[in-house]
Amino acid sequence: MARLDNSDFGSWIAVASMKLHRLAAAGTQPFHVKIAVVESPEFQRGIALFNHAKFFEAHEVLEDIWRPMDASDTDRICMQGIVQVAVALHHQSTGNRTGALSVMRRAARNLAHGKNHAFGVRMDRLRAALNDIHDGVTFIRQQPLILSTMILDFIATFFSSANTLLPYFAQNIIHVGEVAYGWLAAASSIGAVLVGFVVSQYHQVRQQGPLLLGSVVLFGLATIVFGISRWYGVIFLALAVSGAADSMSTIIRNTIRQLNTPDSLRGRMTSINQIFFMGGPQLGEIEAGAVAQFFGVPIAIITGGIGTILGVWLIISIWPALLRYRGDEQSPVGVPAD
Repeated sequence: MARLDNSDFGSWIAVASMKLHRLAAAGTQPFHVKIAVVESPEFQRGIALFNHAKFFEAHEVLEDIWRPMDASDTDRICMQGIVQVAVALHHQSTGNRTGALSVMRRAARNLAHGKNHAFGVRMDRLRAALNDIHDGVTFIRQQPLILSTMILDFIATFFSSANTLLPYFAQNIIHVGEVAYGWLAAASSIGAVLVGFVVSQYHQVRQQGPLLLGSVVLFGLATIVFGISRWYGVIFLALAVSGAADSMSTIIRNTIRQLNTPDSLRGRMTSINQIFFMGGPQLGEIEAGAVAQFFGVPIAIITGGIGTILGVWLIISIWPALLRYRGDEQSPVGVPAD
């Protein structure tokens, strides 16, 4: 049975979405799936709704086809599996990832007992896609180092979205012009580039766990200084330090994940990581805007930095192994050691 690579998609649930989208689309899709001519216009409508990401509507249409089917018909369980995938994707689109994962598991169980082909869809490839997703999620849950770095990434980006409030801060708090604001906007990038250049000169970085956690704490402290200060030079320096700390933590996080993941699971791990990578900043912007609305921009920035530091304490409390991680531990099977 062919297994599909998940590395091109943003998250495990997005992987399932794209794969079923392609499996259900006619023509010359990459997986060479052919959709049979189905006489029922409702089935064609359900597939069209799914392919336009209208998962709730697709589930309703396809469910009306599935329910009246004869219980002895082996195609019925395949249709049920497709309906459940649509439900899972609807849960994901509304932010209910727990519900999405639960329904996706049931879909995988149903599809495991179905045909390889049904309704013109390559069910075997769909099963393989769901199995890949399940393997990736299971692996990450069993790897505290990888899971802790993903959650740390989410916490840091959620609480410290300082740059979101920078335009308002520059104009209304410290009252600087366009050129001065431009330098402030570039400060984080300047710090990140400098750290990236310095780290690139090292063959191997030791004490990666403490360095990662320290970088995130420094990121939070720099954010607090940014929110407190009204001096332009101090604010510029604080933003540059936050960019440098963020760059350092990003380098180490990615190194830990890549070197502690077997080759066969690396693409899936990267896909699942996108949940945290993509979700944290966007949700953090909402949080920063809401706090700023009620308590003011400086308080929103300061509390964001405090939240980041408290998040590091929480990660250490739950996963103390991350604090002890040096970076020279034995790599898993399938991952070449340095």
